[in-house]
Amino acid sequence: MSNEALPNTPDDSFAPMADGTVTIRDGRQLMRFERDVPHPVERVWQALTDPELLDYWLADAKELDLVEGGRLRFVCPGTGEEGAAGTVSTLRPMTELAYDTEFFGLLHWVLTPIPGGCHVVSTVWKALPEDKVPEMLANWHVHMDFFGDALDGKRVDWENFPLHVWEEIRDQYVAAAG
Repeated sequence: MSNEALPNTPDDSFAPMADGTVTIRDGRQLMRFERDVPHPVERVWQALTDPELLDYWLADAKELDLVEGGRLRFVCPGTGEEGAAGTVSTLRPMTELAYDTEFFGLLHWVLTPIPGGCHVVSTVWKALPEDKVPEMLANWHVHMDFFGDALDGKRVDWENFPLHVWEEIRDQYVAAAG
């Protein structure tokens, strides 16, 4: 992966699919989610960068050197004991953050203050086989739901992951894709 600029404004290449959108760029899928959350930018930034809060919604941050080029290693279901290693590729406090990993792809967030909270644009850029796109959209859709819960102080119960909810969301993406 690389520290390439990613589009973070809607354009005609994005096709709505339930909550997330997807487009193909340079042979990779760019999946995009937008959420307005009733929390200040500072709290949202904390949920993206604090290892303890990352575990509430994304993964156990075994390593996170929060500087551009800093190393990271996240362990969550599906990544095995070694987890997902990568780097912090973009770090603009309170506005923009990107984690570049081989396992997840390039994870990118842009935060914008809005009245009463924060507008969050989250993108995931990764090459996937076409039949895996609905699964990845469902994965990140659920993670963004968990992200909202984490902002409210709720931790995901990874051992009792709501697989049936994920399956329903995946089926919605499959149906939307036709």
